[in-house]
Amino acid sequence: ETRRIRSATVDGVPRQPRYEVVGAYYHVTARGNSGDPIFLDETDFDRLVAFLSRAVPDFGWRCFAYCAMPNHFHLVLQISRESLAGGMQWLSGIYARTFNNRHNRTGHVFGGRYRPSIVQREHHLAYACRYVECNPVLAGLCAHPRDWPWSSYRAAVGLTPAPAFLSLDSVRRVGGPKAYEEFVAELVAAIQSGSDPKGLTLAPLPKTKGQTLWV
Repeated sequence: ETRRIRSATVDGVPRQPRYEVVGAYYHVTARGNSGDPIFLDETDFDRLVAFLSRAVPDFGWRCFAYCAMPNHFHLVLQISRESLAGGMQWLSGIYARTFNNRHNRTGHVFGGRYRPSIVQREHHLAYACRYVECNPVLAGLCAHPRDWPWSSYRAAVGLTPAPAFLSLDSVRRVGGPKAYEEFVAELVAAIQSGSDPKGLTLAPLPKTKGQTLWV
């Protein structure tokens, strides 16, 4: 079911409405204002995960992957009701207020609205999770996702306990933690070799109804 979600206004000018597909899988990205850092220390990273652990049950989400980067974060979600916009507003809002209070800052933390991309086919859910968890490798911040503690990868492969809000269904669909580890290693090897073999990442298609579709 697809519903149009009314958006807030900015300076009296209505924003373009967002469309939410109940039951759909989403890759969501939120970025810092003007590319500025939104995480300055380990506590900031931990706070985001703590707030995410509240947002997932409160807004009827299922969370399959997450990754907090220095100036943005990624989520892979499924929504069970029209709650993506409201949940992201709450999540970014409470994080921004906490961030500004902790660091004696004022002003915007995030640059504009979050960016949602629909994972169009269910069997590509694991690809979206892999892409999200490999973001630190793509950015040159670490050699392997296991070296980046602020993502869901370590929990996905059993290196740390999985938080209660994290669904491991995408891992099970690949064949379990060991198979998922090998699945991720395939993309890591491609990144390190400077290549991107067909099918290892998913390219977004042109936007439709204000959102991007992933094939």
